[in-house]
Amino acid sequence: MKGEGRAKAAVSILNAMFNGYGGAAAIDLEVKAKVELNKKEGVRVICEEDPGLALEAFEAVREITDSRSGATIKIQSEVPAGVGLKTSSAVANAVILAASKAFGLNLSYEEILRLNILVSLRTGVSKTGALDDAAASLLGGFVITNNVTGEILKRGSLDERLRVAILIGRKRVYTKDINLERFRRFSKEAMLVLEKAMKGDIWCAMTLNGMLVSQAMEYDVSPLIAAARSGAIAVGVSGKGPAIFAVLEGNGLPKEWEGKGKVIVTSFTNRCFDG
Repeated sequence: MKGEGRAKAAVSILNAMFNGYGGAAAIDLEVKAKVELNKKEGVRVICEEDPGLALEAFEAVREITDSRSGATIKIQSEVPAGVGLKTSSAVANAVILAASKAFGLNLSYEEILRLNILVSLRTGVSKTGALDDAAASLLGGFVITNNVTGEILKRGSLDERLRVAILIGRKRVYTKDINLERFRRFSKEAMLVLEKAMKGDIWCAMTLNGMLVSQAMEYDVSPLIAAARSGAIAVGVSGKGPAIFAVLEGNGLPKEWEGKGKVIVTSFTNRCFDG
């Protein structure tokens, strides 16, 4: 039996490491997973990054079946890892979707998200379970969540005509290496970001969150300020960074970004889940 799953990357509206409340918006960069079951006991993963997350995602699905099937898992990704674009959530979603189809399961999006959270915590790729990242990656549009209680507080769509420019430096930052105390000291300020997001002011929330993450991670804020001055309607740091992004109505990119790293230009996407 075979199955295929797809999920999207996302950028941050509110980083849940501040106080458990999170927000993310799906972007049109894709992770695709293919799962083919076999009669062997082992599971083989073909991918460019650490296969541990894909293995755990497959096992999470296999645990809810009576099967002992092995599998070959192939992952193709447009999303660079370790820069804050929700790669782990997208990979887990794609593998869970592919594996569930291979096993003949018809999982709801709620069940997929519960499995994603389980996998994220088991593997240590998230400090909070990353419901916000997983939900945006799976469902599209934007989501605001309470990652402590596991609730989706708000969902909505974003203008897919807008351009999302992402600047990715050479540095990689992995969640397992983050000291949560650096974020928790800004817990009160992050509540203001949550307030803006819940009122629908997503652009302001993204920008404020970017400034707070920059403070927590001691990032240079000048690329964000340069993008804002060049006319971006929102700027931000995605995840724990170091990827930064600007939401643009026009075609121009901030001149100050030249030579700072790789720039990817994409858009928001409001529909992902095909279950």
